[in-house]
Amino acid sequence: MRTRRRRVLAGLVTVVASTAVAGGVVAATQSTDEAALAPNRGAPSRDIEKRVDRLLRKMTLDEKLQQIQLLSDGQINDAEAQKPVGGVFSLVDPVLINKYQKIAVEKSRLGIPILFAYDTIHGYRTIFPIPLGTASSFDPGVAADDHRIGARESAAVGLKQIYSPMVDVSHEPRVSLVFCGAGEDLNLIAVFAAARV
Repeated sequence: MRTRRRRVLAGLVTVVASTAVAGGVVAATQSTDEAALAPNRGAPSRDIEKRVDRLLRKMTLDEKLQQIQLLSDGQINDAEAQKPVGGVFSLVDPVLINKYQKIAVEKSRLGIPILFAYDTIHGYRTIFPIPLGTASSFDPGVAADDHRIGARESAAVGLKQIYSPMVDVSHEPRVSLVFCGAGEDLNLIAVFAAARV
């Protein structure tokens, strides 16, 4: 009976010790919240601000309104590109993106490029786990890696804007877009959003 107790006790000590060591290894390799939330850009250039102000003064009301329009891939055409429209969603053909961008820059009055956008929520060509699943890893590095790869793949076809990360607090499971966010924990949402950006 004593031998059995000693074996059980030795087994428990081994499990506790190995769990502590494994936990230390995992903790040492995970990103910290502070690192994920740290800014990585400097202040905007004053020259850029002046150029933007000059451009805004030149724009008519119609041109300003066109810049806040977002057309779908089925709505864009040469005439809309020449206005130019502000953005186009879901057009992923690089040949067409280049065509419409060339029209906007070379044939419109002010030469303002079009923003081509897409829902690169959990990858573009390479698909990663949904953001809710990624958040369950509790490792912001995972989110940063999948967004870095998604950004490169998106940019390669001419997409310059993505609709991610979603920072809504998801309390209602019947909402169809609940998978796009990191869940209900405000700190986790903030850390993962910063890592994705």
